[in-house]
Amino acid sequence: MNSTHEPSPKKIGDEGAARPLLEWWFVHGSFAPPKGPLSHFMIAVFKQDFFFENRKVAGGFSRIEAHLDGETGDVRTDCRIDRGLLGVARRLRRDQIDLNADPRLIQAFLEELQTNGTPREVNLSARRAVFRPSPLHLDWDGLALRESQGGFRVSFSAAGRGRRSFRLEPEYDGFEIRFPESSGGQEPSMSYRTYPRLGLRGTAAGRPVAGTAWLDHQWGHYDWLIANAAGGRVLGWNWFGFNLDDGSDWVVIEHRDGQTGKVLSRQATRRNSRGEIRSIRNFSCRPERSWESPRTAIKPPVEWSLDFPEFRGLLRFKPVKDEQEVPVFGLARAIWEGAGTVEGRLGGKPVSGRGRGEFLGYGYLFKLDDLVESFAPRVDRNLAAFFPRTMTRAALESYTGERRDSVPPRIITDMVSRPVWDLLDRKGKRWRPIFGLILLDALGRDTAPYERLISVMAELPHTGALIIDDIEDGSLLRRGRECIHLRYGQDAAINAANAVYFLPTLLNFSHLKLTDAQKLKIQDIIMTQFVRAHLGQAMDLYWSRNMTPATLARWLEDDAFEKQILRMYELKTAAFVEGLARIISILADAPPEVGRASAEFGRRLGTSFQIVDDILNYSRSEGWRKTAEEDLAGRKMTLVLYRAFRLLPAADRRRLASIVSAAGSENEAEARGLAASLVRRSGAFSACRETARKTLEKAWTSFSKRLPSSQPKIMLKTLSQNLIDMDFDA
Repeated sequence: MNSTHEPSPKKIGDEGAARPLLEWWFVHGSFAPPKGPLSHFMIAVFKQDFFFENRKVAGGFSRIEAHLDGETGDVRTDCRIDRGLLGVARRLRRDQIDLNADPRLIQAFLEELQTNGTPREVNLSARRAVFRPSPLHLDWDGLALRESQGGFRVSFSAAGRGRRSFRLEPEYDGFEIRFPESSGGQEPSMSYRTYPRLGLRGTAAGRPVAGTAWLDHQWGHYDWLIANAAGGRVLGWNWFGFNLDDGSDWVVIEHRDGQTGKVLSRQATRRNSRGEIRSIRNFSCRPERSWESPRTAIKPPVEWSLDFPEFRGLLRFKPVKDEQEVPVFGLARAIWEGAGTVEGRLGGKPVSGRGRGEFLGYGYLFKLDDLVESFAPRVDRNLAAFFPRTMTRAALESYTGERRDSVPPRIITDMVSRPVWDLLDRKGKRWRPIFGLILLDALGRDTAPYERLISVMAELPHTGALIIDDIEDGSLLRRGRECIHLRYGQDAAINAANAVYFLPTLLNFSHLKLTDAQKLKIQDIIMTQFVRAHLGQAMDLYWSRNMTPATLARWLEDDAFEKQILRMYELKTAAFVEGLARIISILADAPPEVGRASAEFGRRLGTSFQIVDDILNYSRSEGWRKTAEEDLAGRKMTLVLYRAFRLLPAADRRRLASIVSAAGSENEAEARGLAASLVRRSGAFSACRETARKTLEKAWTSFSKRLPSSQPKIMLKTLSQNLIDMDFDA
């Protein structure tokens, strides 16, 4: 399908008197001094207004920048907004945002803006932009972009690399790209004018430079970003700009559903060396390789093959450097925006040239699993590097400190690695190491040197604890399959679980980035959390073993017994989360008051999680992946059960007590079903979930005051809230 190209305005601001809600200017290019390496830059400036309650509301400006230094290979980025845009964002309410993104993320983002302002990844500019649309004149916070004498002038400071001042001369008049509406109505109402081939001359840090550039201007409405017709679904895109050595220039775009990844529309527009412009839709873009951001865990495709049958063309885009991620203001979190090269064949002839890729929408979060799936592979890689599925001699030597053939790897594989990895590979949520990684980032410390330590310390002991817990509880299922002790034998299961309790201490003491003082503090925390967890388990076991009618009656008469249950949760479950938060504070060299606040938040999060986990124990959904109502069968005194007793009428309370305190009966399954129905209708679920939410919210309010605003902080709140709101039966 070809699109038509009508004559478009000569001046970039002459598109009409009525200004659009959304407008942006996108400039990128490459330059070099005589006999010097090629550097790359990108600047995009956005002017945003809004429409609320049947009226237009003035917004403000934002911009993103990326600078790739040809000499060092360093990439410097910048994202900034003005006070006008922040003011509008801070006035937004959750009910005014109709998006399919995770509602907890939206709420956390808005609350952080309203309470603490912009996250650290976004600079807030106090300066007001000077803007005139025609001829284009934009001056804002060190950036000047102006239309001048048939070309453009742009000047800016490049993140510590000095001032750049360029004159951009078009090799030909720009042209407008039309996006005709598809049969599905997916095409956004966005106008697009491009100047894809500009000569560049000027200075960079006082040195004369020359090169090439590209400038786009887009204007329209927010359906370029949000498909309102589809219920507020966020959109993303894969965009490419190519300048090929056959004289052709290309703009290629795929619009994607941000959640499903489904391509909603695509168009490739080529202007050949004779000035002929043609747009097609019959082509394909295939990602060949992705890159994982160490900062955000977003995994955008960065290397692509593009197949154009109508042009008999196959092109390959490769980035100059993988790490060209730019933070953005909003729920998308970041965009991959980078320089690259293109090569391939067109019409049977080889071609090559300059390219740029822009890949947006890979960082949206729609549910807890999205966050988990973005981090979990990193956690698993670190676990496998330290604790291999198939044990190696090198790993054993690192554990024992012995370099001799005294421990056969095959035996350790069978008796330790295989049982533990059997459980690990059943794909738990990995939320503890993810919590640790995000917390460290929120505290301002680079996570890369500590990823393995955090992954191992948070996940291996937890896995060992699950194995032991299932033995002590007589459990049958764990994560949808038979428990480890049933599959491998109780003796092997106990030994493997105990082994992974101790292994993380080896990694702690061998870590090259830690001081001796830090190692000792961390070791003290590890040992303390193990002791606390076992004391909490002792309380749990005692209540289960001694739940007779008489003792149950005494417990229910004791108004302080609920506090004992919560204390058991703090010890048994929250000890590992609190300990992890303390360790993270040590890694971050956090001030004492921040360390205490982190520990308190970890303790409250762990406690709240256990309250919710006890609610979920009554789930009969396949998503639960454990035996339903197992706590009732094991006569566990949980907060859910205690609250049910408190809330039920007297007759129902007596009936429930007679069932749960019985040592066993001929109709045990039937009785347990009756007990579960009594608990369900008591109102204990909603009461306990409210307790969990209030506990977490109070802890977050206190902890949040100690943390500067940042994307990781917003993610930390989102993760925590999602854990407390889990509901497999919803």
